[in-house]
Amino acid sequence: MIWPTLNIRIVRIYRAVCNLFLGLIGRLLYRHSPSPNARRILVVRFGYIGDLLVTIPALHYLRTTGQPAARIALLTHPTSRSGEAMKSPAAELLRDWGFIDAIIYSPTRFDRSARDAIINFGADRVVFIPYTSTPFKSMLFQSIRLRLMGVTARPEGLHTHWIPARLQILHSKAGLISNQAEIALDAVGAPSTDAKRRRYPSIPVLHAARQAALAALAGAGERPLVVLGCAAKYWHRQWPLECYLQVMDSVAAQYDAAWIILGSADDAELAAELERTTRAFTVNLCGKLSLAEAAEVARMGSLYLGNETGLAHLCAALGVPTVALFSGIHAPGVWEPWSDLNVTLRAEVPCQGCASDRFCPTGDKRCLTSITPDLVIDTVKRMLSQQCHPFRMVEMGTDD
Repeated sequence: MIWPTLNIRIVRIYRAVCNLFLGLIGRLLYRHSPSPNARRILVVRFGYIGDLLVTIPALHYLRTTGQPAARIALLTHPTSRSGEAMKSPAAELLRDWGFIDAIIYSPTRFDRSARDAIINFGADRVVFIPYTSTPFKSMLFQSIRLRLMGVTARPEGLHTHWIPARLQILHSKAGLISNQAEIALDAVGAPSTDAKRRRYPSIPVLHAARQAALAALAGAGERPLVVLGCAAKYWHRQWPLECYLQVMDSVAAQYDAAWIILGSADDAELAAELERTTRAFTVNLCGKLSLAEAAEVARMGSLYLGNETGLAHLCAALGVPTVALFSGIHAPGVWEPWSDLNVTLRAEVPCQGCASDRFCPTGDKRCLTSITPDLVIDTVKRMLSQQCHPFRMVEMGTDD
């Protein structure tokens, strides 16, 4: 017990010293303190779909506190190309939902067009939303970069939450690791009660996207919808396809549900293979919808089942109960979909907490393959019986 406790204390002291230094650097670099009555707020967050969606509670807090007419701009990087335009579908969805007013793209570290946009926006409050794993040197670089990009108000949130990978599991068991949504809430100064509530705010329906979603689901009839995210960005984050097949066939033997497979165009082939081999009723929408349309499809679901992807965070944000199958890359509590309606299934393995985002150190992704189909089947059936929309549930072999 002595060494684990000592390690935790050493990490706490290290972080305190790093954050003290970051605070001193911030006072040297920036001329203005954050305005208590800010009318233009710049939020800095880089990442992909899930990385941006977990900031919704924090953005909602900024929107509903302080100046009611304050404009919020998001500084991020583009994640896709449409024609000649670079864009981030997740950032555009946040704007369509009303959580932000404008997007400033910074394709490179020191982009001139982004600098001009930042200066023209004239933010009197800047909030940097970090990651749990962002180390001290990256935070120091961001402090300098934002100043060179034209930011004059001292950014809030520029402090490190970094924990060495080998100690993440220890900190998780001690309850010392925060979810990414809680990190974002802390960055904007929200009270701790907001983090404990674990609820996303109400998200408006986008009516044009809703019409497209209804058209895409026309063939599902009155079946309850189960949203399926069977693909993942990296191989070692993806539960085996044959395991998904077992779950779908077992659930189909009891419930006449429609499995709605969502994903990008790159996932269409994987989804088509699953569609060909399962006995369950499926609708393959991979690559056929915009992110806004996929969100409206997901909103109508009774359940989400899938890997740790942006789709899991999208469903959680929309209030759809999720069953997320998590690898052991990160410690428990860091990236789970942020809602009390969700169930995260993990397997404890010796290499848990490897922090290897792009490859599996053991080569067999044992942290995922150790999650058995029987466990997932029991979880999905239990949640369908509890959470499925009653008016859409058609249980086979009954008159309900």
